Amino acid sequence: MDARIQEIKRRFLELRNGIIGDVYRRAGIDCYDVIFGLNLPQIASIATDYAPDEQLADLLWADRKVRESRLLSVYLRRREETDEQKLADLLSDAQTREEADILHWRLAPKD
Repeated sequence: MDARIQEIKRRFLELRNGIIGDVYRRAGIDCYDVIFGLNLPQIASIATDYAPDEQLADLLWADRKVRESRLLSVYLRRREETDEQKLADLLSDAQTREEADILHWRLAPKD
């Protein structure tokens, strides 16, 4: 596994919040095997430690079992480098409303 992925997963583990993870599960978010319970500011903070990187973002997005991996992947993409087709592909692959909202908020062109 990519060393950056291992480092990121360690960060998730350090910041985990089981109470929030339980709340997500009780709310019916059951598409993930692992929910660390990080909030978006924590995920955004982790992203600041990495340069935007499409390859790393793709690896994290492919991790369909971990909520925080999917959300962090969006923060590692640049709006100006995400064309309409890529955004449409990501949106069609979104597993939850949260993923779709973050994709749209972070990557959709601003008019």
